[in-house]
Formats: sequence, C-alpha cells, structure tokens
Amino acid sequence: MEGIATTIRGQFWIITAVLNYLASSSGANFAVPVILSKLKTSVMSALVVLTQYLGSSLFISFGDTIFSATLPDALGKYAPTVDAEAVIAAGGRGMRNVVAAAELPGVLKAYNEALNRTFVRISCKQSIFFLLFSN
Repeated sequence: MEGIATTIRGQFWIITAVLNYLASSSGANFAVPVILSKLKTSVMSALVVLTQYLGSSLFISFGDTIFSATLPDALGKYAPTVDAEAVIAAGGRGMRNVVAAAELPGVLKAYNEALNRTFVRISCKQSIFFLLFSN
C-alpha cells in the first residue's frame, strides 16, 4: 500500500487536499509513503517524527527562556511595587492571590507585554529556521 493519497485521485482532488492539510496540521505525514520507495519510507517517517519532536522541544525552550527573561523587566515597568519573584513563583493562575487588586492591571499588562515579545521573537526564529533549512 503506497499511502492514502495515492488511492484518492481524479475527481476527488478536494478530498486529497483536505487530507493533506489535516495531515500536515496534525503531525502525521501522508506525503512520505507517496514520494519514496517502500524501503526508504520507514527511515524517512522516523526522520520526520524526529524533526517534529526536536523542533518542538527547541522552540518550547526558546519560548520559556524568552518569557522568563522578559517578565521581570515588564513587571518593573508596569507594576514597580509588586514583588516580581512572588508573581513569577505564583504563576499565571496564582498571581491574583499574590497581587493586590489595585496592582492587578499593571501585572496583567506586564504579562501581556512578555507574551507579545515571546511570540514575536519565536516567530522571527521560526522564520529564520525555515529559511535556513527549507532548501
């Protein structure tokens, strides 16, 4: 069996497009069995899974590092009277128990800024990785 994408041809092209989209977004890869021989399929499938896990673990650690480095600076900017260590130790859910109600808007702004910076920096890094390894 060469793969599900080779069994759906002709007038069912939209089904193939939808299956390929679902496969690429869910982590499964239907293109590997279609374009490779049967001997190379298992090796290539293993490499696809390895790169998916490796990429995910790299970018999770990048995001965690960026967020934990950005949040104390943002807390000092928007909520200077708040104990940054206590807020970081309490986490996103427990910060409401540690922070006074009057200081909560500043802490929320700090979290928002830290998250925005994290997403922007991770997006830039993903773009760089894509450009470097897409060829």
